[in-house]
Amino acid sequence: RKLVKELTTVYINMKIVVFGVCLLLLALTTPEISAARCPPGWGLPSPPTPLQMCYKFMDITADNSNSRGSWMRQATYCQGAGAKLKWPGGATLATIGSSTDQEYVMTAINGVDPKKYPQVYIGGFNIMYSGKKNWFWMDGRTWRYSNFVKLNEGKDGNCLALINGPLPGTQRGQWNYVPCNNPLGLSLICSVTAQ
Repeated sequence: RKLVKELTTVYINMKIVVFGVCLLLLALTTPEISAARCPPGWGLPSPPTPLQMCYKFMDITADNSNSRGSWMRQATYCQGAGAKLKWPGGATLATIGSSTDQEYVMTAINGVDPKKYPQVYIGGFNIMYSGKKNWFWMDGRTWRYSNFVKLNEGKDGNCLALINGPLPGTQRGQWNYVPCNNPLGLSLICSVTAQ
């Protein structure tokens, strides 16, 4: 009986040692799992919804050559900023696929003067199809979330701006229809996919 007890103890100790060695080998051979990251100055990555996005407000009034740009021109400006970063996937005007993304966009414009920047361009646009506006995001994300101003009913405009400042009948963070090709002189929020 004593021998059985000693053998059982040895067996258990061997199992513990083998388990420990297995854990050590696993730890040494498993590549490090890295957290998603954003380019410097682009804030923290949003939680996956399903993509993790990074957002940045861009004051185009500091770049006089672009300060009177239309939505289309600012979209090109944003893509150019992404090309300069050499960030995989590049940059587009901000795409907002969820209420969580909306919160991160709002964080990106915290501290941005709402009187100087009452609206900023974001990356939504529509195409009329069968008499209905069908909305899309510039980066191809599926349109699942919206935060339109109620006053948009019947308004013209096929592109979007996010409201940052005091506009009658609106709240900060809502989306407003804007023309795509008219130079409104709005600044913008760009987004990239976190890597």
